[in-house]
Amino acid sequence: MSKPSAMKTILIVDHGEHDPSVSARELHEEGYTTHLLSSGVKALQFVNKYPHVNASILDIKMAPLDGIQILAQFRAKSILQGERRIW
Repeated sequence: MSKPSAMKTILIVDHGEHDPSVSARELHEEGYTTHLLSSGVKALQFVNKYPHVNASILDIKMAPLDGIQILAQFRAKSILQGERRIW
């Protein structure tokens, strides 16, 4: 994979059923800035403070906010405009 031309920020939100740190580490090694969070609530708090996220990887099976609900909140706050969803 080629290195990104400018530092891109990727937010990874997973409640821990799988080990998301592997993905975060691999993306970081490719030149991305990664932020790993364990809940939808923490993700919303993060983007309220740091809204410049270029992409997100969201767990769709979390409570109380799942990945689809988080994405809806991002869109309502104009975060990740023009994003592409991969299911």
